[in-house]
Amino acid sequence: MRSVSKAAMVALAVSGLLSAASGVGMAESSGRGARATGGDGAGQVTQQNAAQEGRQNNSCADPGDINPLQGEAEARCLTVDKSKMLFSKVRGGGAKAKGGDSYLGSMFQRNTAQEGKQNNHCGNPNRVSIYDSAEVDCLALDKSVSKKTYTSGRGAKAEGGDGVYTVDQQNTAQEGRQNNNCGNPNLVTFNDSTKAKCVLVDKSVSKNTRTRGGGAKAEGGDSLGELFQQNTAQEGRQNNNCGNPNNATLSGPTEVTCVAVDESVEIDHPKKKHHGKKHHGKKHHGKKHHGKKHQGKKYGHR
Repeated sequence: MRSVSKAAMVALAVSGLLSAASGVGMAESSGRGARATGGDGAGQVTQQNAAQEGRQNNSCADPGDINPLQGEAEARCLTVDKSKMLFSKVRGGGAKAKGGDSYLGSMFQRNTAQEGKQNNHCGNPNRVSIYDSAEVDCLALDKSVSKKTYTSGRGAKAEGGDGVYTVDQQNTAQEGRQNNNCGNPNLVTFNDSTKAKCVLVDKSVSKNTRTRGGGAKAEGGDSLGELFQQNTAQEGRQNNNCGNPNNATLSGPTEVTCVAVDESVEIDHPKKKHHGKKHHGKKHHGKKHHGKKHQGKKYGHR
């Protein structure tokens, strides 16, 4: 996020760096999974737990418990994959985010689990007051080429914690090739305009590839008092979860744009069969064996 302070502007420059992967060859990679577990508190709990497992992961500009945030707030996350994979195996161990509990106070919590090739988790303020305009942009672009590869994942799971009093909570689990979870304010006051834009573009080429997912699961927590909750589980090739305010105050215009473009190419060549003309054609049953050469004048009646 960007504010009037110089330190905040430097943080934006670092979090907005381009993440690009490139390489060629035969490889096998396996992960043991990503786990984020929040602690418990006896009083008020303000918590963000994010677990990401993938080739490219961005988790940036997600302020928590900042009051006030003066000046404009901007967050941009970008992942670009132009890699090439041949005879490769990728096995993921899953992603799990579990929130802690609050025994005596209120709880403001976000739990996000993402497993995929490209994961963006950006621009999600939690219990923040923003005095100026806010803008979030998330983009994932895949131009990779994969041949004879196998990819498997163990799924994404997000679990919310429990509270005694007021609970404001967002639980998001995403498993897919491209995942955007951006621009989702939780208990946030906006005093000006807000914009959230999420774009997924898949122009990858896959030949003879196999992909198996482990599912997505989001479980909300409980509360004895007021409960403001959003639970989202997405499993697909492209997943957008953007611009979803939870118990937020919006004073200015709001604009949300979500785009998913799939221009990918998938080719699966069938296995060759061994019952063609080569074995049963004229070569074995033609005139060469049963023609005039054997039954003509050379061996016939004089």
